[in-house]
Amino acid sequence: MDSHSGSFLAQTYLDLRSGNLSSSSVWTTAAIATSIALSLLNYLLTPRLDPREPPVVKPTIPWIGHILGIIRHQADYGRLVHNANPNHQIATLPMLNGKLYAVFDPSLLQSLLRNKTASFEPFAIDYAKKTFDLTQEEFLKVKAPGVYDEFTDAIHASFQTASLHQMNVHFLASISAKLDPMSNRTMRAHADTHGKEKVSNGQLQIENL
Repeated sequence: MDSHSGSFLAQTYLDLRSGNLSSSSVWTTAAIATSIALSLLNYLLTPRLDPREPPVVKPTIPWIGHILGIIRHQADYGRLVHNANPNHQIATLPMLNGKLYAVFDPSLLQSLLRNKTASFEPFAIDYAKKTFDLTQEEFLKVKAPGVYDEFTDAIHASFQTASLHQMNVHFLASISAKLDPMSNRTMRAHADTHGKEKVSNGQLQIENL
């Protein structure tokens, strides 16, 4: 800092203490205070990035641009980001003092899902708390070790052939019960194109399809 800047700041400080501030001094002080505040805010709200992380896509509106984009465009926001940055197959989206990774390449996404070090447990637990309006006591039970793994295994088991067959049977029976009264029981499946679902050798098969 040169002597001119030092004397200016010293004079401004003396004016503040004495209350003898001119219009120019007020504006200068306000500008300095605003600059310091913005610099501090930028330091606090800018996430620390590792050089090994995906390339950063900065928002048009500092700090909250990506958040507003997700709120406005929801699931379509990823496509908009990719269209604006077609050379990025994966990107880092800074949001306040956090960040979000966006993956646009299907092969990269599959690699990510197969990576055992990547865990979706925090998101699933937070989603469950908000979706099912869990009490704090219930939430602690959900967070207990092993509960998430058991829940995931149950979901995987429900998508096996036998479970899918049972789910489809119940679904078709429900649809049939609603459609029959609407047609006065005159609806008939086409003789050539109707399908019949069955389980054969552990696989789900539908005739004529």
